[in-house]
Parts: sequence; C-alpha cells; structure tokens
Amino acid sequence: MNRLYALTLWPEWIWAIAHLGKDVENRSWRPPPAFVGRQVALHAGMTIGGRDLDEASALRLVVEMAELAGWRRACHALVRDDVRRGRVEVPLPSASCPPTRCAVVAVATLGEPTRTSCSPWAVPGRWHWPLLEVRVLPRPVRVRGRQGLWALADADVSEVLGQVRGAA
Repeated sequence: MNRLYALTLWPEWIWAIAHLGKDVENRSWRPPPAFVGRQVALHAGMTIGGRDLDEASALRLVVEMAELAGWRRACHALVRDDVRRGRVEVPLPSASCPPTRCAVVAVATLGEPTRTSCSPWAVPGRWHWPLLEVRVLPRPVRVRGRQGLWALADADVSEVLGQVRGAA
C-alpha cells in the first residue's frame, strides 16, 4: 500500500481550498523536503477558528481573505467572474451550512515552500506551502486528525485514492 500523509487544517480554510481556490497553506514551519512534489491529503479538523477565534469571526476572516483574492459578496454567497467558467457563485458557510469537519476533503500536490508567495491567500511572515493540482473528493472521508504531517491508515488511503482516481 502506498503511504499517504495528511495535513490537518481548520475546516474554514479547507472550505476555501475546495470552493474558493485558496492555493497556499500558511504555516510557521517549513515542510520536510521529502514532501515537496508529493500528494498530501487535506484534512478538515474539528474546530472552526482553532483556539483563537469564535466560529463567526473565523468565517468572517475567510470571507475577508476571499475578497482580497477577487471574490465579492452577493447576498448569502461569494461571487467571482471566471474566464473559463463564467460567473461562479459559492454559498457562504454558516451555522446552517457549516464547513465539513473531521474528514479528508481533498488531495493536493505540495509545491516548493517559500516565504514570498504572490498568492492573495499568503500571510506575511509565514511559510507558504503551494497547493498544486488540488482534487476535491466527491465524498469526504471521515478520519480523526492529528497535528503536523501524519500517515493515513491503509483503509483510508484506499478510500481517498479510489475517489481521486474515480473523479479523474
């Protein structure tokens, strides 16, 4: 069985990756060089906002970052005109429609980390981990997360990679 490692993020940022094109993960640490160029499962953690923010504030922060990335608010949605897809409309996450939690939601190839990303999603002073070739799973795979980069169990690897192959 191929080993697949996962990275747990707060659910609101996984939502931004899956729906808004967030293309970089901001971390205080640089990933080990062996992970650059490899697929990594993106896992939505349990707590929106982590320890620092309440859920409403965390979701507002995501919307503010999305606006910096070219999205605009329209009623209860974020909207952007996309050259390839036309008008794209994404419902805002809320208490009645919260982001997925405690599950692998996507797989991405980890690019070369930098401290000087041009992405509007990059936070100054952090390591920016480029997320390339993001593939959102048709069905989240329920898995308990961990801190850092951690290995998925073989059965979960089979489920995640099976969905990635099936969606291709």
